[in-house]
Amino acid sequence: MLRILYGRESIDKAKIIFDNAKAKSIVLVPDQFTLEAEREAFRCLGTEGITDPEIISISRLGFRILAETGGIKKRRIDKYGRHILLTSVIEELAKKGELTVYGALSGKNSFTELVNNFIADLKQHSINPDGLAGIRAGMKDSEILARKLVDIEKIYRCYEEKISGIFIDTEDYIDMYVPAAAEAKSLYGRDIWVWGFDYFAPKNAEFIVQLASVGNVMVMMTADYGARDEEIFYLTEGMMRRFEAMAEERGVKTSRIALAEIEERDANARRKKADFENASAVLERELFAIPAKPAAPHSRASKQVTLVAAANCYSEAETAAAYITELVRDKGFHYKDILMVCNDLSARGTIIKRVFAEYGIDVFMDEKRGILKNPVIVYILSLLEIVAKDYRTKDIFEFLKTGFTPFARSDIEELENYAVKYRIRGSMWKRPFKYGISEYGDNDFARLEEMRGELCDFIGAFETEFKKSRKAILRAQALYNFLNETAQIPRKIEEAAFEAEEAGAGTFAQELLQVWEEIVSVLDQIVNVIGEESPSMKTFSELMRAGFEASEVGLLPPAADGLSCGTMQRTRSGKVRVLVVLGANDGLLPMEIRPEELLSEDEKMRLAENDFEVSELDELRVREEKLAIYRTFSLPSDCLYISYSGSDTEGNEQKPSPIFNAVRKIFPDISVQGDLDSRGEPMALIESKGSALNHLVREIREKDGAVAEEWQTLMDWYKINEIERFREASSGLTYRNNIKRLPETLVQKLYKQNEKDDMVISPSRLEKYSRCPFAHFVLYGLRPEERRVFEAGAREIGDMYHECLMRFSEEMSKEDKIAALETADGSGKNREGVEKWYRVTREQTDAMIEAIINEITLAYREGIFAYGGEEEYRRSRMKESLKEVAWALVLQNRAGSIDEMYFEAGFGRDGAKKFPPVNVETSSGDVFIEGKIDRVDILRNGAVKVIDYKSGNERFKAEEARGGWRLQLMLYLKAASFDKSREKTREPAGIFYFLIKDTDINADGVAAENIAEKLSDSVKKEFRMNGLIVDSGSNAIDIAGDFERYSEVIEGLQKVKAKDSGKREMPEGADAARVNEKEALEQADARAFEYKGCVMSKEEFSEFAEAFDHTIKELCENFKSGEIAARPKRTGDVTACRYCAYKGICRFDITVPGYDYEKIV
Repeated sequence: MLRILYGRESIDKAKIIFDNAKAKSIVLVPDQFTLEAEREAFRCLGTEGITDPEIISISRLGFRILAETGGIKKRRIDKYGRHILLTSVIEELAKKGELTVYGALSGKNSFTELVNNFIADLKQHSINPDGLAGIRAGMKDSEILARKLVDIEKIYRCYEEKISGIFIDTEDYIDMYVPAAAEAKSLYGRDIWVWGFDYFAPKNAEFIVQLASVGNVMVMMTADYGARDEEIFYLTEGMMRRFEAMAEERGVKTSRIALAEIEERDANARRKKADFENASAVLERELFAIPAKPAAPHSRASKQVTLVAAANCYSEAETAAAYITELVRDKGFHYKDILMVCNDLSARGTIIKRVFAEYGIDVFMDEKRGILKNPVIVYILSLLEIVAKDYRTKDIFEFLKTGFTPFARSDIEELENYAVKYRIRGSMWKRPFKYGISEYGDNDFARLEEMRGELCDFIGAFETEFKKSRKAILRAQALYNFLNETAQIPRKIEEAAFEAEEAGAGTFAQELLQVWEEIVSVLDQIVNVIGEESPSMKTFSELMRAGFEASEVGLLPPAADGLSCGTMQRTRSGKVRVLVVLGANDGLLPMEIRPEELLSEDEKMRLAENDFEVSELDELRVREEKLAIYRTFSLPSDCLYISYSGSDTEGNEQKPSPIFNAVRKIFPDISVQGDLDSRGEPMALIESKGSALNHLVREIREKDGAVAEEWQTLMDWYKINEIERFREASSGLTYRNNIKRLPETLVQKLYKQNEKDDMVISPSRLEKYSRCPFAHFVLYGLRPEERRVFEAGAREIGDMYHECLMRFSEEMSKEDKIAALETADGSGKNREGVEKWYRVTREQTDAMIEAIINEITLAYREGIFAYGGEEEYRRSRMKESLKEVAWALVLQNRAGSIDEMYFEAGFGRDGAKKFPPVNVETSSGDVFIEGKIDRVDILRNGAVKVIDYKSGNERFKAEEARGGWRLQLMLYLKAASFDKSREKTREPAGIFYFLIKDTDINADGVAAENIAEKLSDSVKKEFRMNGLIVDSGSNAIDIAGDFERYSEVIEGLQKVKAKDSGKREMPEGADAARVNEKEALEQADARAFEYKGCVMSKEEFSEFAEAFDHTIKELCENFKSGEIAARPKRTGDVTACRYCAYKGICRFDITVPGYDYEKIV
C-alpha cells in the first residue's frame, strides 16, 4: 500500500510521523538528514534516545536487503572506484584517438568527474550503452551533440565491459535491491515512512514503489492545491503523479491524504494556529504567493523580522555576528536554536568564520570537504611522486613538511635551505652531498649528509618494495604496509587528531579521523578495479590522486550547542527558533550558478523534447531551490534575519535578491537597517571584547583621540581588563617614523672591527646608506644571512664579467713593466700599462678571454659554471659577450690619449695602496672612505678619469650624485685625484660607467659581406661609456679622440662648431720644434669646436663637486651619529624600496605619518 501524505510546511510533519509510527517502523530520509531527523524524533517523542522507529537512508536499507536476501555476489565498485576506472578508460581511448570531441581532456580529473556524474545519471534513468546509442541515432540533426554522445557512448561502453561479470557499481546496486525488496521478509507488513524528499531519482522512486508492494509506505511530500503559491509545488506534484503511475503499473494500491485534514481534526493544533501567527507562518503563506498579501502593520510577525543592507561581505558578516551575540547574551537563546544559511560559502565562508571568531563564536560549516589538501593525503601523494618521478626536490619537501615524517622541523628547514642553495635534485639525493663544506663547516655539513642518508633510507624502504611489485594489487599492498607499519600513519593520525581537538580545531580533528578510512577505500577500489593489471608507477600515482580528488568527507557539528552554517539545498533542519540568512543577493538566492556538465542546457532540452531524459534539467534545479527556500523560511518560530551585501568580495556592485524584496513587500512597515558601521551608534559596535577593540582603535585614529563618552568608557575598560591587548592594538595609533638614533657605543660595535680602529666605510656602503639608512643598518649592522642559490644567476654572471675584465686588463698591462717606452708620437713619456692596447689584435684578445674564462669559472664558487648543461651554456654566452666587451675596451683606449692605466686600484690608509682614502671630518670623529676603483686613467694632459665597470644598466646623472643617489663615481674621482708620489692633486677629466652586456644585431636586409661591418658599428655603439666630462683643456679629445659629430666612445657627447670658429690651421706663433703637429691641431680644434651633451665646464664641475662634498659630509655625520631611519630616496619612478630585501622588516608605508620618500629627481 502506498499512501502519499502531502501538506504545506506550516504542518509539523515530524510530529505526525512520530506520533503515528508503530513499533518496528522504518523512517527513510536523505543521507544528510539522518542526524536532524533523530533530533526531531527526540523533540516529538520527548526522549533522549530512540531505537524505534529506526531512522535510515535509502542506500543503507538497500544494502541491508541485499545482505538478507543474499544478493551481494560481486565485488563492489563505488563512485571513487568508478572515477579511478574511468580515468584509465578515458586515457586508453584518447591514446587510440577514438575520442574526437573530448580527447584533449584526457588526464583532467575535472573531466573524469563530469563523466562519472553523467554515467551515474544515465544509470539512474536506466539507460545502458545501447540505449545511449539509440538516443544518439535520433540526434542526427545536431552534429555537435551527436559527436559528444559518440564519445560518451564509447567511454560508457568500455567502462561497462571492464566491470562486466566482475564488479557492480553503486547505481547497479539499486537494480539489485529493488527486486530483492520483494523477497525481504523483514519488510513484510512493516510501516515505512519516507520523509525529507522533494524529488526522487527514477530508480529510487521505483524502489519506494517496490517497498509499497510488501509493506505500508507513507510518503511525506510538501505540496498544496489551489493555493496562490501552487507554482512552487509543481515539482512535488509531478513526483506524486509519477508514484501513482508506477504503482498502478505494478498493481500497488495508492491514496492521497491531505495533512491539513489531519491537522484540522487536532483541537490543540487548531487553537495554536488561531492564537499564534509568527513571521515564518506569514512567509510560508505569502513568500511565493501571487498576489502576495502584506502582513498586518506592527503585528507580532513584523516585529520578528530584521532586514539589513550591508556595504560589503565583511560588514554583513559582522552585523549578523552582533545580532546573534545579542540574542544569546541578552535574550536567552542558545546557538543550537539558530540556523544560519548562506548560498555563497565558497566565497564568504572564510569571511564568516573569521569575523564570527572575533565575536567569540565558532561557526561549523555544513559542507562536504575534499581531502586532497589534507596533510596525510599530501604525504601519500608526494611519496608516490618521489618514487615515480625520481626524487624531485619539490615532492621531497612537500613530503617532509606534512608533519608525519620522523624529521624535526628545524632539520627540514636546514635541509631545504641547503637543497635550494645548491640545487639538489633528482638522483643527487641518492649520492653524498659534495658542495658547501667550506660554507657550512665539517660538523654542520656532516649533519646535512646524515639527514640525507636517513631520508633516503626511510623512502627507500618503500621504494624497494614498490618498484619490485608490478601488479596494482601488490603495489597497493606495499603502500599500505609502509603506511601502516613503517610510517605508523594510523597512530600518528590519532595523535594529530587529539592535538587538534585540544587546540580547539574539532572539525580538523574529525577530518583527520576519517581520512584513513578514505585512504583504505581508495586502495580497495584500485585493487578491485585494476588489481591484476600492471600500471606504471606514474599511472598508479595518478590513479591514487584521482581517487583522492573524488573523495569527500562529511563532518558533524563538534558541539551540541553550536552554530552551524550551510546552504539552502544541503542544510536540512527541523524547527528552529531563529533563522539568519546571509548573502540574500540577486543570483545567490535563489542560486543561479549552474554546475559544470558534459552537455549544455540547450542540448539537454533538445534531448527532452525528443522524450530522452538523461539528467536533471536546470528547470528542475530551480524548482528544487525555490522549494528549499520556501521550506527554510518556514522554520523559525521566533526571529528571522535577512541581509544582503552591496558589493561582492572583489568590490563589484551587487543587488538584493528578489526574495529579499518580496519579504520587504510582505512586511512594508519594516525599515531596512544599515550595517553596524553605517548606523553611527557606538553601542552597536560594542558587542564583544574581540570585535569592539578593532572599532575602538579605528575611532581613536579617525577622531585623533577625541572620542565620544562611550568609546572613552570602553577604552578605560580595556586598560583595566585587557591592558596588553589594548597596548598591542593601539601602539600603531601613535606610531611615527622616528626611529631613535643608535648610541655612539653601539655604532662603534656594529660598524668597527674593534674599538681602536678608525671608522671606515666603502663607497658602495655609503651609497646604500644614503639611499636608505635602515636598509644599510639591517644589511651591515644586523647582518642577516642571505640564502644564495647555487646557480649561475645575474649576480654570479656579473661577478664573472667583472673578474674577467680585471684579469684581461692586467694581462694587457704586463708587457709594459719593462723600461720606459716611447709613445707613438715620440714624446718619450713613460706610458705605464698602455702600449700593449695599441698593438694587440682581435684574435689575441679573443684568445686571452677564452683562457681567462676557462680558468676563473672552474674556481668560482666551487665550480658553479661547470655544474650542468645550463651553466655550460651560460659560460659559452659569457665568452662571446666578453670577447666583444674586451675588443670595445681596446678600441676605446686607442681612441683617446692615455699615459697611465691602473686596474682595481686601491685607495685607503694603507701606504701600499695607490691612492689615499677620502677623509671626511665629522663632529664625532673622522670617517675614512676606502675601496677599489675598477680603472683609473691618467690622460696625456695629466688629468684623471675613472671608470666603473657595471653589468647592469646604470646611467650617471649629476642631480642623482648631488642628491646622494649615486656616490661611487665621484668618490672614486675624489680619491684618484691625489697623486701620492708627487704630492699634488690632479685635475679631474671625467667619470664614467662602462656597461657590460650582450649585444644583438638585426641582420635583416644586410648583405653577408656587410655583416662584419654592421657588427663592428653595433659593438662601438652598444659599449659607449656614459658619464660626465669636465670640459677643460684637451680632456674631451684625450678621452674620446677625434670624431666628426657624435662620439663612438662616450654616449651623448657631441662636437659642434664654435660660434667664432675659423679655419682649422696651426696656431699663430706655434713653435714646430717644441709643439708637434698633432697637439697643434688639437689646440686649433679647441678654438674651432665646442662639446655638448655630457659635459660640464670647469667652473660648473667645481660647484657640483662642492655640493657633492657637502652631501658626503652630511651623510657621514648622520652615519656616525647612529641615524637608521627608514627614509628611502626616490629618483624619477625608481625608489630604494624597489628591489629591497628588507621591506617586510621596516614596514615603510607612506600612509603613516612620518613616512615619505626623499625625492632626488
